[in-house]
This record gives sequence, C-alpha cells and structure tokens, in this order.
Amino acid sequence: MKEEFKVYQKVFDNRTIMTLYQLSKKYFRTIGGPIKTGKESDVYLLYTKEGGKIVAKIYKIETSNFRNMWKYIKGDSRFPYIGKEKKKLVYAWTEKEFRNLWTARRMGIPAPEPIAFKNNVLLMEFIGDDSPAPIAKYHPPKDPKRWYKLIMGYIDKMEKEGFVHGDLSEFNILNWNEKPILIDWSQSVFRDHPLFEELLERDRNNMERWFSSLGV
Repeated sequence: MKEEFKVYQKVFDNRTIMTLYQLSKKYFRTIGGPIKTGKESDVYLLYTKEGGKIVAKIYKIETSNFRNMWKYIKGDSRFPYIGKEKKKLVYAWTEKEFRNLWTARRMGIPAPEPIAFKNNVLLMEFIGDDSPAPIAKYHPPKDPKRWYKLIMGYIDKMEKEGFVHGDLSEFNILNWNEKPILIDWSQSVFRDHPLFEELLERDRNNMERWFSSLGV
C-alpha cells in the first residue's frame, strides 16, 4: 500500500483505506483535506493524476443510522435482496446514491456527476472553483425568486418522471456562482416506493419554508 494511505489509518478503518487504495489506481492520485464531516459520512477532496479535483463521499459503517437507511432501502425495488447486515446495507446505500445521481442528471437536474463507487466510497464531480461551492443555507442566492422557480421546477420535473430527492433542504443545495446544485441523493426513491408521496410533500414544504424565510 502507498505510504500516503497509511497516514489515514487513524481516520478510516482498514476496509475503507483498502477501498480508497483500490480506487486510486484508476481515479485519483492523492487525498486532500476534508470538505465536510458528519456522523454518517465524510466528504474528502481528491486530486487526479491529471491535476484535477474530484471528491470522495465516505460512508461510515459503524456510525451510520441503520434504521434510517433501512426504511429507504427496504421499499426500493432496485435492492430487493439486501439483508439487515450493517456493512451490506451501507454498501447498498453507497450504490443507491451513485445510481440516484445518474437518474437525476439524466432528467436534467443539476447534481454532481457520479464517477465510481466501491463498498462505502462514492467518487463524484467536484463542485466549485478554487474552493468548494458553499452550502446555500450559509450562502443564499442573490435572487431568491429565480431560485424558487428553478428548484420548484426541478421537483415538479422529477415528480412527472416518478422520482423524488427525498431530503431536499437548504443544507443539501450548493450555491455555485449563483447556480443551485442539488446534493445528497442517497434517500431518493421512485414512485413505487411506499414513502414517495411523503418525501415529495416534505421536499416541497422544506423549499416553501426556506424561500419564505428569504422573502419569496
């Protein structure tokens, strides 16, 4: 294993380090610093062999919310045989976000481009310029009315296609040069999921609440 990966033995478990090492053979050269850290996942900046930037979203197997993940997975027809073993559930959750990102982008929804996934690691497009694009909660749009029309339009478009983000809030939108980029797609489901209508209503209510606070 490369020496640089040994540095992360205090940060990641051995399985995650091996997964990152395997992905590095094709997709990136070095690991930069953390962009975002949380109880269930961390997002790290990666540098490619060509000098570009991508990111790794690393789901934490031990501290992930098993019950929360299970309620979204168990009704998803794409994952009919996932049991309740925590490791397998987190791996499926990672794949789920990868596939949801592709679905969203295919529908024309602005979301990071997924690159690859393996086990509990998801590689995707870096959103930003010199530094990562800020979260909309802390960097709201200069023209909230324009964003309101855009985002409610995205919700409507996905509904027509039978798809829903499922966890849409001002914390899961990036403001990249005044363009909204929707992130965190792991909860997203299709219309055949029993939670579809509930999640759709929640997304709409969250956006109505946020934009109302911005004066829309």
